[in-house]
Amino acid sequence: MEVRNGFLSHVTNPVWSELRVLILLTTAILGPCGSGVEAAPVTLRFEGAIGPPRDGTFPISLPFAITEGDPISGTFSVDPVDSPLGLARFEALMNHPWVLQIQSVELRSDSLIVQADNGLASLENPIPEDRLVMNCLGVGTSCQPSTIPGFPNVDWSFSWTFIGDANVLNGADIPGDVATWNGFSPSTILVSFQDRSTGRGTGFQAIINSFAIVPEPAAITLAIYSFALFTASVYFVRRKRALAITRSV
Repeated sequence: MEVRNGFLSHVTNPVWSELRVLILLTTAILGPCGSGVEAAPVTLRFEGAIGPPRDGTFPISLPFAITEGDPISGTFSVDPVDSPLGLARFEALMNHPWVLQIQSVELRSDSLIVQADNGLASLENPIPEDRLVMNCLGVGTSCQPSTIPGFPNVDWSFSWTFIGDANVLNGADIPGDVATWNGFSPSTILVSFQDRSTGRGTGFQAIINSFAIVPEPAAITLAIYSFALFTASVYFVRRKRALAITRSV
């Protein structure tokens, strides 16, 4: 350390010089990474089981068997939305993936519609309730892509309804926390298939009991860089001590 123009300086200390460079580089990297975490969509994982086949359906050729009780799983991503106070309904098209795994087949739509209703009531159902509806029925003509991989003549679609008490949502919001999504459990997915060549269709319902948050890549990256910064800081502190001992000898 030396004095320059009345100020202390670490320029002559190689440890301080290297540490300062590390801090500047890490700040430059973590700056955009941090803002990405704040704006990133929420990704949730779900698991469930196939329920009874839908009434009035006809067998069609599919790359998997629809067997009651078989497990299914998947993920979806949404942009959390905090709607204005007093808004009863909010609907948005979200360009995020919705993925359903049935045996070895992955059904994927790269966009979906999410609708939130706060305190919904009607003559048929006078008790207010909160609802979320998620589907790909209105995205173009169907899901995107609309066919099953390897079966270009078979269209597929899904509709997912979440029903909860009137206090699950604070407004017509798209939740960003897993606790709120789990407040709608259990929920029911309706998956449909239609053969273009015959016009026949089939499908099934599936019961989903719980959700779990999937870490976003940006969050994982932030954790890695934070750990790297901590490790490097420990290294430089130890190196500084080693240099001090060397100079004292």
